[in-house]
Amino acid sequence: MHDVAAALANDVTAVGVASGRTGAGELRAAGAHTVLDSLADVAAAVAVLAS
Repeated sequence: MHDVAAALANDVTAVGVASGRTGAGELRAAGAHTVLDSLADVAAAVAVLAS
């Protein structure tokens, strides 16, 4: 969640990945613009980063 806060504080799009200790709901509540459940779907991750 510190990464999300840092992104938001610096006007950067916050993309959270719920693959660690922090769940998707917590990342969304922290303000992440997009939340991925994992990086297993490489095409989805690339699409998010390219948009």
